[in-house]
Amino acid sequence: MKQDILPADIVHRKLMQYRSNQTLDRSSFERVQLTRFRALVAHAYRCSPYYRRLIDERAIRLDSCTPQDFPVLTKALLIAHFDEIVTDRSLDKKSVRRFLATATGPTELLHGRYIVRETSGTSGERLPVVSSLDECAGLAAQMRRFEPDDSSGARFAFIGVTNRYAASYIGVSHLFPAHAPHEFLPIDVGMPLPTIVEQLNDFRPNVLCGYTSAILALARVPEAQRTACRPSSINCVGEVMLAPVGREIEKAFACPVTNVYGTTEFGVMGIGQGEHMLLLEDDLIYEFMGNYVNVTSLNQYTMPLIRYTLHDALARRFDRSAGPYTVISSHFGRAEEAVRLLNDEGRMDELNALAIIGLSLGIDGMSQCQVVVEGERTIRFRFSLADSLQETQKRKLRAKVRDDLMAMLKMKSMTKVSFWLDESTASFADPLTGKTRLVHYGSGEHTYCGARAAVPQGTMASCRS
Repeated sequence: MKQDILPADIVHRKLMQYRSNQTLDRSSFERVQLTRFRALVAHAYRCSPYYRRLIDERAIRLDSCTPQDFPVLTKALLIAHFDEIVTDRSLDKKSVRRFLATATGPTELLHGRYIVRETSGTSGERLPVVSSLDECAGLAAQMRRFEPDDSSGARFAFIGVTNRYAASYIGVSHLFPAHAPHEFLPIDVGMPLPTIVEQLNDFRPNVLCGYTSAILALARVPEAQRTACRPSSINCVGEVMLAPVGREIEKAFACPVTNVYGTTEFGVMGIGQGEHMLLLEDDLIYEFMGNYVNVTSLNQYTMPLIRYTLHDALARRFDRSAGPYTVISSHFGRAEEAVRLLNDEGRMDELNALAIIGLSLGIDGMSQCQVVVEGERTIRFRFSLADSLQETQKRKLRAKVRDDLMAMLKMKSMTKVSFWLDESTASFADPLTGKTRLVHYGSGEHTYCGARAAVPQGTMASCRS
């Protein structure tokens, strides 16, 4: 399982292509998109049994087709037909799952050439996404296209979930050589805030990237305590960044703050500041459907995504223009409450909600999870395990859930927090959005849905046990 960084020549070529695209008018830009789309379809016809069958059944013409000639591809369909959709016959869902279960580092490659990441599962089953190094070079170029030309020596700090399974961590890790730790510092968002501040002061980053809520927490640390953390630019990812939050961060650090929109499936999809965001459509074709969008990737040949549905409500701003690109409102995306608990010193502290996703991604077989805050030192951790697992496997996973939650709380100096483990077969998803709220503040009453497991009924687990 070879470890490597992205091919610099392809990153540079894609970067030049993107900058050239910025000079096009919309009609010329769309013609380029359509030509690239038909090349993708021709490849899918040759190499994907799923798309070959679909194209034949619908009599789709390879030389004149458009995305609208194809049916919508949902996450459920993609998971069900994964083995037929991928264009490399050495790839299948079983081998990808096995790789995810055994890989130890974010830059480890499947078959020595594929980067694998996985969706969070807040809208259902987790989806593995497989991309070649060449394809991910395009994602890297999108991240770098708006940086100044003299940014090659940047010291880049990332604050987020830093385990093997987190898509944003996998993405940024591939930007830096393993032999250059002075250029890249990953900091786990589950660490106590003073520890994060200390590490940033020691590292002195000039580029700071991280979850919006984590960057906001840093911005609220007195300047005297973060004297050496003076980035020249900040990128907020993973969560919605409302304009007032952006202004507060910008004021605290006295530098530009960029709101980055991305997904596990497509990587970086948009950037913005304030109330507006620019969709990066160089490799993506969007269809705006109101409460959701259908997206076609022109870059992903290994795992073609044609009219893939994302449940993000993107609102176009017709009063704004930015060359060939669409401008949207920035008021969308994940906005989760933090888990607020008393730490061991008796001070209120926060556990970042996205750290819960990091925990769940590390447990192969967990289909959904949610933290219910019952008190200042009491939480209930709701979770579901896949029905296909045998009981012996479930027992091992329940123990792992307990151990991983204890480790998360210990890292945050919350060892006095007690927790219930509440296993349920019911869906936690919001019926309106189809997504699960990661954090819920309960009424204080222990109300359970489904069968509780992992700890005996009527008992609680503690980090001290």
